[in-house]
Amino acid sequence: DKYQVSIKSFILLCSLINPNRSNSDQLMYQFKKGNILFFSLLVFATTVWLEFRFPDFAFFDGGLITFVLLTIFLKEDYYTYIFGVISFLFVFGTYFLDHDLSPTQVMFQHLFSMCLIAGSVLLVIFFKRLNREKDSEERQINALFHNTTEGIILANRTGEIVLINPAAERMFGYKREELLGQRIELLIPTRFTGNHQKYRDSFADDPKSRKMGHGRDLYA
Repeated sequence: DKYQVSIKSFILLCSLINPNRSNSDQLMYQFKKGNILFFSLLVFATTVWLEFRFPDFAFFDGGLITFVLLTIFLKEDYYTYIFGVISFLFVFGTYFLDHDLSPTQVMFQHLFSMCLIAGSVLLVIFFKRLNREKDSEERQINALFHNTTEGIILANRTGEIVLINPAAERMFGYKREELLGQRIELLIPTRFTGNHQKYRDSFADDPKSRKMGHGRDLYA
């Protein structure tokens, strides 16, 4: 059969692929730094005014926690540390204001606020580092996907092509734009598409790792 070939590309059927998924780094840092800084300073200024106006209302310290948490949208870690130190020093300074509460109550309120601020700083730093690690892994996977010499095509549960690497473009003679959104059966001779759809549905119902074409002849 002149259509029978040894297929070098392998096709990964993946039901969890979302072609519209955006890079996590882009989602987190899509806001302009100036806007985030302005809003953060506005929150801080409002909190300062409320703290001086009503020194016995400790829940206004929540504004300082918000002040720190907003740095999650700023890529650099030093903003988180700086905002944390500013908030910490401010809480410490307000301890010496005139309060109607007893000194013990004031001390415990401020200690608790300091603990919450420190926890917020640690939480934001941990989240940022976790995001950087994830982003680094994504870049490595993307580099492997785009630079490998083997053709790779990813399709979703319904068989629509959602990703294709340059090697597969060269191998099948299609441009990426021509294949995205098309059924994977486009790359299979018409007389084999019916069986392939059954195999694909069967794989989607019970996905498991195996060699491509294991136990059956491959055609293209």
